[in-house]
Amino acid sequence: MFHSDFEEKLPYSVLTFVALAVFYAIYFGKMLAQKRRGIRTRQIGSCKEKSLHTIELLMSVVTLGIVPAQILSIVFGLSCLPGGVRFTGFLIALLGDGIFLAAVLCMRDSWRAGIPAQDKTEIVTTGIYAFSRNPAFLGFDFMYIGVLLLYCNPLTAAFTAFAIVMLGFVAVVRITISNIYPFFEGAHGISDIPRLTTIWTVLPITVIMVWLMRNFLKSHYGKNCIAINQQEPPKW
Repeated sequence: MFHSDFEEKLPYSVLTFVALAVFYAIYFGKMLAQKRRGIRTRQIGSCKEKSLHTIELLMSVVTLGIVPAQILSIVFGLSCLPGGVRFTGFLIALLGDGIFLAAVLCMRDSWRAGIPAQDKTEIVTTGIYAFSRNPAFLGFDFMYIGVLLLYCNPLTAAFTAFAIVMLGFVAVVRITISNIYPFFEGAHGISDIPRLTTIWTVLPITVIMVWLMRNFLKSHYGKNCIAINQQEPPKW
């Protein structure tokens, strides 16, 4: 009961502003530090390829549009969740801040916002990048989800869902393009390892495995496994 009353009385507007301020202080602080070294950090929309240019502009609109949506929700107190959930959202937002900070620090001067058209950056595999290939976007996602739990309403829900989907989609596109050799000179693993697998060996093996699994699930033993999983008495 004490914890419930405590969580309900917390100044969530202040806590949310703090989480957002920390996040964007990291973002713009990193941009300013790189600008002083002659590095252009924000390159969203600089790609000349039409489809990529459109994707990056759409991502920019979403990530910029979510900010006023969040601020409006805070100002007007638009939240439909109880205090316990909102406090959890604050912790998740702080987690996002921490992940994002670790990402930009480990990335050093290789960090860019967008797909650079000309810059050649080093691939980072140490620190937090040893566990996630795109922890910066992961930090974005945690922060967005945390603020959504703090101020849950249709406006922030729509922007948050769209922003998370767009960030994930852009990450996939970026990784794909960076590995189109030799145009973008992306990473291709350790050299001189014989390539023993091709699409024509993986595809038939996959089809066979799916067929075997399907037959097993429809067999007597497979149905017993399903029954045990669903805590039903097996039919021997």
